[in-house]
Amino acid sequence: MQSDPEQLVEPSGIRQEMMQRQYRSKIMQVQLSQIIEGIGQKGDGPLARLVNDFSLPIKTKFKLARLWKHVAAEMQTYEQARMALLESKAKKDDDGKTVWINGHAQFEGNAAAEFAAELADLQSDTIDLPFDVLTLADLTPRKMDAEEVLSAMDYAALDWLITEEATQQREPLKAVA
Repeated sequence: MQSDPEQLVEPSGIRQEMMQRQYRSKIMQVQLSQIIEGIGQKGDGPLARLVNDFSLPIKTKFKLARLWKHVAAEMQTYEQARMALLESKAKKDDDGKTVWINGHAQFEGNAAAEFAAELADLQSDTIDLPFDVLTLADLTPRKMDAEEVLSAMDYAALDWLITEEATQQREPLKAVA
């Protein structure tokens, strides 16, 4: 029995619908590179600091904790893909193991450029996160101004997550009805 291709539902559409039902929130589409910048190389980026800011209102903390759970899962998947790509492009020793010098994988020929190009392509992928943008009011702690929570550079790095007003949306966010 064959299915009519027009009647098939796109898997990402099913995933978005399930996420939206489960969390009763909008689905944000965010590039992996934006998430990586928000987390920072050592987990000390503006998103990580925001999640760990105990001065924020409890509802904002709860929203951020749910977001962090999804971000962590996506980053684990990303890291597995990144390491597999690195292993496929890196120089190998006689035993077939990756050659590392001072914590850096070694490459031969144009393998480093290929790795960088493929990694950039991976980082340009969009992921779906069950979350609606935060407003500046959401980020205002009980006894501080919003500017004291994050720096101007932090706000720029989290442009995909924060808006001035609840009705305003930023690219590349797309809410799924």
